Amino acid sequence: MKSKQNILFRFSGGKAKNRELGFGHVYRCLSLAESLKEHNLFFLIEDYGGVKRIIKDAGFIQIFKLSKNIDDEYDIKKTIEIIKKKSIDKVIVDKYKIKLTYLRKIKKKSKVIVISDLKRINFPVDLVVNGFIGLKESLKKNQYSTPVLAGIKYQIIDKKFHSTLKSNKSYGLVTSFGGFDEHGISNMVIDEIIKLKPNFKTKIILGPGTKNKQKISSEQKKNLTIIQKTDNIQKEISTAKVGLCSGGLTSYEFASQKIPFGIICQEKHQLQTANEWEKRGIATNLGLIDDKINQKIKRFLEDINDKKRNNIIKKYCDGKGSQRVAEKILELK
Repeated sequence: MKSKQNILFRFSGGKAKNRELGFGHVYRCLSLAESLKEHNLFFLIEDYGGVKRIIKDAGFIQIFKLSKNIDDEYDIKKTIEIIKKKSIDKVIVDKYKIKLTYLRKIKKKSKVIVISDLKRINFPVDLVVNGFIGLKESLKKNQYSTPVLAGIKYQIIDKKFHSTLKSNKSYGLVTSFGGFDEHGISNMVIDEIIKLKPNFKTKIILGPGTKNKQKISSEQKKNLTIIQKTDNIQKEISTAKVGLCSGGLTSYEFASQKIPFGIICQEKHQLQTANEWEKRGIATNLGLIDDKINQKIKRFLEDINDKKRNNIIKKYCDGKGSQRVAEKILELK
């Protein structure tokens, strides 16, 4: 094995509506990249807005952009070109919808690792990583005899979440709906906060791809803090007594800090994650965005106001998934 490996990340993301993208795959890959930063890392991306900037801000500069909405053959061609040009040892693919044809052809040129979600583990590659809370934490193989790193032990989040920060819990509620809040949930929460005038302080983290559409008065700002983005999401989350998020990576981040939370699902597939957290008594599943969501948000806020929610939970996610996954990837021969 070479002292340094050449590793290519292949993912998509950005501010694209109705494509189930956002920035979740971007941040997950960057968290894993941080654990692999001693090696030569390359990024092949479909950028629907803001992705390249986020990668550069994280300190990575070897970035190749694909055209948006490319077809499978072109995707395969460009990936193989980079594999050959940069002598790539391993390709890490993190995409919600991924074609098996792509994986099979890339596997002929390089080792391939797939990062997946929910209960999807059957990919014909060299290693599958799936940190879904609904999977048993065990090392097993899929129908293609591919090793699978399954369960929350392998959930990839920022390494800062290795530890649980002790905080004075100055905010009754902290919300985050990912890097791109496509459905404007943050603004719905702000609306209900303004109407309720609660006795607790709220912090709204918008994310780099989300705009604040509300005008906040100086009086309202005393108990309502709105930030565009943060370089330390763990620090911001740790100040919360209760969290509110969507059913993606942020739910694992709140859990790592032993903070109970509510979930508003941005897409149908997030319902599975929300249900798993709720079964464990850690989260409240507010369901999908529909004509009743404002009322559900109102009730959720009222419960916090009336102190009907627990302020601490068992630590379910230790934040060491990226380190564990990186070690397994490097061991592949």
